[in-house]
Amino acid sequence: MQPAHSTLKLTLSTLLILLAVTEGLSSQHDGQIVLDLTAPIPSEQQFGVLPGSSGGGTGGEPISPVSSLPLRIEMQSVSPQSVRLGQQIKIALLVTNIGNSDFFLPASRDTSSVLDQGNRGRKSFSFSLSMRNPKTGSEVDSIVATIAASKSKPKSWLQIKPNEKILVFLTGHLDPVESWIRAGVTTIEVRASAFEWSFEDSRYFIKDRTQTIQSANPVILRVSKPDVGIN
Repeated sequence: MQPAHSTLKLTLSTLLILLAVTEGLSSQHDGQIVLDLTAPIPSEQQFGVLPGSSGGGTGGEPISPVSSLPLRIEMQSVSPQSVRLGQQIKIALLVTNIGNSDFFLPASRDTSSVLDQGNRGRKSFSFSLSMRNPKTGSEVDSIVATIAASKSKPKSWLQIKPNEKILVFLTGHLDPVESWIRAGVTTIEVRASAFEWSFEDSRYFIKDRTQTIQSANPVILRVSKPDVGIN
């Protein structure tokens, strides 16, 4: 993994978009498609444990990634860049279709309905934060958003044309690396990752999972020490 060379800053234009995009899942801002995954998901739309998480393949063994995503993801901004434990961070990603044909991105947060049995061509797409301890080199991945689509629900897909870019907004936190922070780590290197799962029509069984893609450019977060007395 390449070391971080610079710290990204939240630009005024990105901040304005973050303030403008609220409840809508997919919208446009100055001609730019925006996919907002920051709003809380109603409990009835959550699947709970993502189906297929126990694996697929032969003999119950998890299958190896067999396909690639024709996408590139880039960290645009993280806010705030000085953060404390329990504090929410907002992430802006730029996702580009680098393939030669249209890419249909799963775009529904109603995973309960979209991934229901009986729907055809079900897929899930997950974004995660990859956090690296610069002192030890250890890494922790934390899924921050999962969206889904099905051929039975045509409106659950977002079409991305070749070379087209979309902005994706996510939220996350540093709770998965709490032990690092309590041990005195003051900076954490953060990258975004993504992968896609495809399910069989008749059961919650993964028939394909893509290789994980990761942003090449990291963001360096400064971490405040926990308040005295917080356990």
